[in-house]
Amino acid sequence: MDQLREAGVPVTQVRYAAIIHDFVMVNSMHDTHATKAAVAQAVAVLKEALHG
Repeated sequence: MDQLREAGVPVTQVRYAAIIHDFVMVNSMHDTHATKAAVAQAVAVLKEALHG
Protein backbone atom coordinates (compact mmCIF):
# COMPACT_ATOMS: atom_id res chain seq x y z
CA MET A 1 0.00 0.00 0.00
CA ASP A 2 2.85 2.38 0.78
CA GLN A 3 4.27 1.85 -2.70
CA LEU A 4 0.97 2.87 -4.26
CA ARG A 5 0.86 6.03 -2.16
CA GLU A 6 4.47 6.83 -3.03
CA ALA A 7 3.54 6.47 -6.71
CA GLY A 8 0.72 9.00 -6.26
CA VAL A 9 -2.13 6.49 -6.43
CA PRO A 10 -5.04 7.39 -4.13
CA VAL A 11 -5.50 4.58 -1.61
CA THR A 12 -8.15 3.84 0.99
CA GLN A 13 -7.67 1.15 3.60
CA VAL A 14 -10.55 -0.11 5.71
CA ARG A 15 -10.46 -2.69 8.48
CA TYR A 16 -13.49 -4.62 9.58
CA ALA A 17 -13.01 -5.80 13.18
CA ALA A 18 -13.52 -9.43 14.20
CA ILE A 19 -13.93 -10.71 10.64
CA ILE A 20 -11.94 -13.25 8.63
CA HIS A 21 -9.72 -12.49 5.65
CA ASP A 22 -11.54 -12.46 2.30
CA PHE A 23 -14.93 -12.49 4.06
CA VAL A 24 -16.69 -10.88 1.10
CA MET A 25 -15.93 -13.96 -1.02
CA VAL A 26 -17.29 -16.49 1.52
CA ASN A 27 -20.87 -17.40 0.60
CA SER A 28 -21.86 -18.28 4.16
CA MET A 29 -20.97 -14.71 5.24
CA HIS A 30 -23.10 -13.08 2.54
CA ASP A 31 -25.69 -11.71 4.96
CA THR A 32 -23.34 -10.32 7.62
CA HIS A 33 -23.20 -6.62 8.42
CA ALA A 34 -19.50 -6.54 7.54
CA THR A 35 -20.04 -8.01 4.07
CA LYS A 36 -22.98 -5.72 3.34
CA ALA A 37 -20.96 -2.69 4.46
CA ALA A 38 -17.88 -3.67 2.43
CA VAL A 39 -19.91 -4.28 -0.72
CA ALA A 40 -21.80 -1.00 -0.29
CA GLN A 41 -18.52 0.85 0.15
CA ALA A 42 -16.99 -0.77 -2.93
CA VAL A 43 -20.06 0.06 -5.01
CA ALA A 44 -19.99 3.69 -3.86
CA VAL A 45 -16.29 4.08 -4.69
CA LEU A 46 -16.70 2.49 -8.11
CA LYS A 47 -19.82 4.52 -8.89
CA GLU A 48 -17.98 7.74 -8.04
CA ALA A 49 -14.93 6.74 -10.04
CA LEU A 50 -16.92 5.72 -13.10
CA HIS A 51 -19.76 8.25 -13.09
CA GLY A 52 -18.41 11.17 -11.07
